[in-house]
Amino acid sequence: LRALGGIVALRRGDLDSRLGRYVSGLDKLARTADQVTLMQRELTELQPRLREAQAEADSLLATIRRDSAEAQRSRSAVEAEEAAAQERTDAAKVIRDECEAELGAAEPALAAAVKALGALRKEDVIEVKSLKTPPQGVKLTMEAVCI
Repeated sequence: LRALGGIVALRRGDLDSRLGRYVSGLDKLARTADQVTLMQRELTELQPRLREAQAEADSLLATIRRDSAEAQRSRSAVEAEEAAAQERTDAAKVIRDECEAELGAAEPALAAAVKALGALRKEDVIEVKSLKTPPQGVKLTMEAVCI
């Protein structure tokens, strides 16, 4: 009988342990079910905000695409203007180089004319003035001096 009582006690302890685990498992399942219900409610409440955020993101994306297209058109126009400006700059540089070359060739003649003008005396000018009709060479020289 004692052996039977020991076996019953042992089985009862095992059954109590199993019952405790079963009850604990049921409690956890009930809490989990409550949490799932709460999360589903929150998800349902957040759906309109999610749709609103999605619509806002779509609108922003459309704006960005439109602005990108406009920026690309502007970039193309600026590049074309830049190319035209570069062509004008190159043409102006060619003209400047030509003018500098012509000026370089004319500067020695100018220096010689200034030197000759310095050698001109007052008496020479008076002599030319006294001529009613000066010779053609004198007229040409005076015209060059007056220029």
